[in-house]
Amino acid sequence: MLIENQLEKTDHTHLGQLLTYAAGLEAVTIVWIAERFTEEHRATLDWLNEITDERFNSLALKSSSGGSATHRLLQKFNICKQTE
Repeated sequence: MLIENQLEKTDHTHLGQLLTYAAGLEAVTIVWIAERFTEEHRATLDWLNEITDERFNSLALKSSSGGSATHRLLQKFNICKQTE
């Protein structure tokens, strides 16, 4: 499993890193965590799920933290698009 964590909106640099690391590690599950996903990056993960067999999974998790100082260390993750 490969996990790419990004603290802000997704970008092409992190997408490239994600794919490069996945190929080098022969990862079968890719998890990309970010605060916001652009539509094109979500579509890329959807496309990867469509063209690969069921052994491979790409998942986008949107992260958000609590607004108060007390809750800043708490993270909440929401699946942007669940694979079928």
